[in-house]
Amino acid sequence: YEVLWTRMFTPTIGTLIYAFATVLAIYIFGIAVGSLIYEKFAKLIKAKNLAFAICEAGIGLFAIASVILTHKFVIDTSLRIAAIVLPATILMGLTFPVVVSLLSKNRQTGSIVGQSYFANTAGSITGGFLASFLFIPTFGSSRSVVILALVNLAIASIFVIQETKINQKIKTVSF
Repeated sequence: YEVLWTRMFTPTIGTLIYAFATVLAIYIFGIAVGSLIYEKFAKLIKAKNLAFAICEAGIGLFAIASVILTHKFVIDTSLRIAAIVLPATILMGLTFPVVVSLLSKNRQTGSIVGQSYFANTAGSITGGFLASFLFIPTFGSSRSVVILALVNLAIASIFVIQETKINQKIKTVSF
């Protein structure tokens, strides 16, 4: 998303450098905020599969909203870009601790954090590469954001179904 949003906002901000710096700053800030609010989020949503599904669905919906808003309005300031990108990046920041909590039920948390961080880094590198060399040339920035948003929504659906199955098993066992 970072590469795609940078490309989407470049025409309105003026230069690639300013667009990249703006999106990067918002991205890092949003991820930090998301990580910081995880504890409160985890208290609200106890079911980890559902928590992950909410994050994924939110990322997808806010990504689609970013495309709609940038096509309907001129996004000319960093503050407006932040209003569009920040909600999705906060949810992205929530996903890392949610994934760690999902995976660390019966295993050592340190190992899970390391593996999750490795997968996150590999995914970031692969995502940047694919966005730059496959998605943008093939589909364009806006369509690519929509495609990735649909992937987020599909992942959310899978985790909602998984949580539903877990709840059905619990109800079956309790009776």
